[in-house]
Order: sequence, then structure tokens, then C-alpha cells
Amino acid sequence: MTAIHSRKPRAASVCDPVLDLPPLDLLPANTVRAVRWWRARNQHHHGAPPLAPSPELNAALKRLPTGRWRIKPATAAALAALVEAIRPQRILEFGSGVSTAVFALAAAAGGGASRVTAIEESDVHAARTRTLLQYLGVAAFASVLVAPVSRRRLGEWEGFLYCPAAGAVEDALGGHRADFVFVDGPASWGTGRGDCRFGTLLAARAWTADRALFAADDCLRSRDLAILQRWGREPGIDILGLLPVGSGLGLGVIHASPPAP
Repeated sequence: MTAIHSRKPRAASVCDPVLDLPPLDLLPANTVRAVRWWRARNQHHHGAPPLAPSPELNAALKRLPTGRWRIKPATAAALAALVEAIRPQRILEFGSGVSTAVFALAAAAGGGASRVTAIEESDVHAARTRTLLQYLGVAAFASVLVAPVSRRRLGEWEGFLYCPAAGAVEDALGGHRADFVFVDGPASWGTGRGDCRFGTLLAARAWTADRALFAADDCLRSRDLAILQRWGREPGIDILGLLPVGSGLGLGVIHASPPAP
């Protein structure tokens, strides 16, 4: 398991030897407003070296579909580079699609992720993801679980959560705990589910290793940026900052916690 030490939010061109990350120009999530992110990017990101995967993996990424609701190409490249840098053994993803293929391609290319487990609420989307994985020849590196989303209470928070069958995630992870988590679901925009992704990360701690790295997409949207900030106020969750690629990747660290009831 990759050893990751927590850090306070900061804006800097960061090369963190503990995380084994490439130089990252992270914006401080506690001060950046989504409506002003271009200004913040110009102030903090100008001249920073790009976060890019290896040439071999980058070539594989070019086979992926892009556009519409899918993750942006820059986001795919950043996720692949992060996987290559920290070399996680188990990836847990909430939502599925092109990002699942990114993680599976990284695993196939020897990026360190032996397997990715994606949790998806839609049978149709899960089937599309499995078809994409088969087309790319990386189906052996991924599992896609279908889990309904329903209103649940988690501690003092109440909202919409993925509800996988008992033991399904543990079985898919092979008895291991995930050391990299990607939050890209459940769908919140236009669904009336409010801050559902806030609960997603809290629930994920039942399956994560101590000092696991997490990334959350869409953090340049006002609602998701507010969720990123709220996570930073939760015990056992530290926010590293905001990576201004695509729709914004929020990065942070999850510390060990007991399994959720």
C-alpha cells in the first residue's frame, strides 16, 4: 500500500516525495470559487508542468471515446498519470464509463493498479462500460457492480447513496481495501439528489485503506466545490487541493475508519 501523509490545502507547484506524485499545481479548495476558476488558474497554474501519463499509456488513452457527458481528455490523462505515480493496488470508483477504462488501461500497462471496481446505478451504463472494456481488451482488470441509489442516513448526514448488495464490494476487491478512490457519482445534476456525492466519500471509507488517495470530478462546479470543502471538515479526511483540469479534480487523503454500519 502506498504511504500517504496528509497535508493542508495549499496552492503551489507541488512535488510531494511522500505521495510519489509528479509536480502538481494545486489550487486551495477553501478559497477558490467555481465561477472564478479561470482567474485562479491563471494566477496559480500558469507555467506549471503538465500532468501527463507515460507515452505508451497516453497512446492507449487516445482510443477512448470523448465528449458529451464523458470525462474530459485532460481529466483522463491526469487520472492515468496519478495511477502511474502512486501505483495503487485496488481502485474503487463510484460511477462508471470512460474513467473505468482509463484505470483498466493503466492496470494493463503496468501502472500499478491490479484491478478497478466500479459501482454503477444503471444496468444500461454498466453494460456499456463492460462493452468498452471488452473492446479495449482490458475487461480482466475491472469489475462493474450495479447498485441502486436510494435515500439513506449515514451518521448525521441523510441523502442518496449507492446501496450495493452485502459483501459485493468486498468480494470485488478480493478482500483488499482500496488505496485509490474516484468519486464521479451518483448523478446529481438535474436529479434532485442534492449533495449525494458528499455521502459517497463517507460511505467509501468502509472499503478504503488508511491514507488512501481520492479524486473527485466536477469540483469546479459550485455544488461539488462546496462538497469538497465540507469533506475537509470531516474527521479523517484531508484535502490536498484542486487540480484545474477538465471539470476540476479535487484531491485528498482518507484516513482509516471503522466499517460503516
